[in-house]
Amino acid sequence: MLLIFILLFLFLIALMLMVFVDPHNFFDQQLIAWVQQFDTDLLERGAVFLAHVGSLYGTAVIAFLLLVYSLVQHKTKQALILVFGFASTVSVTWLMKWLFARPRPFVVDEALVETYGSAFPSAHSAYAAMIAVMLVVVLGSNRNVKYWMLGIAVLWAVLMGWSRVYINAHYPTDVLAGWIIGVLMMFCSAWLINKFSMKQQFV
Repeated sequence: MLLIFILLFLFLIALMLMVFVDPHNFFDQQLIAWVQQFDTDLLERGAVFLAHVGSLYGTAVIAFLLLVYSLVQHKTKQALILVFGFASTVSVTWLMKWLFARPRPFVVDEALVETYGSAFPSAHSAYAAMIAVMLVVVLGSNRNVKYWMLGIAVLWAVLMGWSRVYINAHYPTDVLAGWIIGVLMMFCSAWLINKFSMKQQFV
């Protein structure tokens, strides 16, 4: 687990350097062109739907429902992981948006979606990755549903990231950075809560 954490952190650093050196790099431009070549009304409606559901408000509702479920199940430590994971993901994402101030790739059609803040990292993608980890933590303890839940969680994060590029709201590197931040913050929250609970047992 530690190795995965280190690799994700190093990948995030690499993305940050790439964006800092060349905000409009070749990789982003080529991948955007590939994603947007599949232009249909159905895909557009799907992307707009995900934009609304995956907003901070929509994400907060989903996270709150998972929190309530954890509390009903008397899993206090799990509930704390969700709270700290949510708070840290939102805080780190918006701090990085402010620090990098990366412009959006194109003018976004405000009739479709509204965008806030700068492009890097993608908040929607960070929230989606965070929710994906939350789903696995809360609902993946049952072996019968564990792999199904993992598949749903990954699909949710991937579709959200795709939608942000499809509607011109983000570069692919914004999405990658968002995914990593969401996962890292949940890892950090779980580690901190578990470490604190272990100390409490020996007090």
